[in-house]
Amino acid sequence: MPFKFLGLLALVYTTILLTISFFVLVTVRKTDSKNLKVFGYIIAVLLWISVAFVFFSGLYVSTTNFSPSMPHMMRNQMPTQMPQGGMRGR
Repeated sequence: MPFKFLGLLALVYTTILLTISFFVLVTVRKTDSKNLKVFGYIIAVLLWISVAFVFFSGLYVSTTNFSPSMPHMMRNQMPTQMPQGGMRGR
């Protein structure tokens, strides 16, 4: 399976989250309310933590060519052969 593509797709999400955090910080610098500034900085830090998680998850997937969710997906596969006999009436 092409898990390297999923790793590269993480760069798109990383870029989107960093762009959002940039605009949050720009807005925080323009506001005068101290409580709103603290809230903005907390949101920016949470976005940066999310960026780190997405980036390093994508890096892991692209370098190891294995997705952490793969065992979970394998358990939920449909059986390859359907049972014979179908539904039986009462």
